Amino acid sequence: MDLGVAHARHSVALDLASRTGDRREEANAHNGLARVCRHTGDVDQAREHWQAALTFYAEYGLPEAAEIEDQIRQL
Repeated sequence: MDLGVAHARHSVALDLASRTGDRREEANAHNGLARVCRHTGDVDQAREHWQAALTFYAEYGLPEAAEIEDQIRQL
């Protein structure tokens, strides 16, 4: 996996989702960015992205919330 490409694509997805108001896709993009940041060793950024994703997932009671909480605990 090319982490640079992954980061760029998730960043574009986040920008598009933010501009269109698609909160679920924003959360998905934050989740993707968090995974890239974790793989590159940027734990603080990973935590920030996962917190942003968790806010949405938890608000709507989505199952992704539990996964994100686990990821944050593992940091």
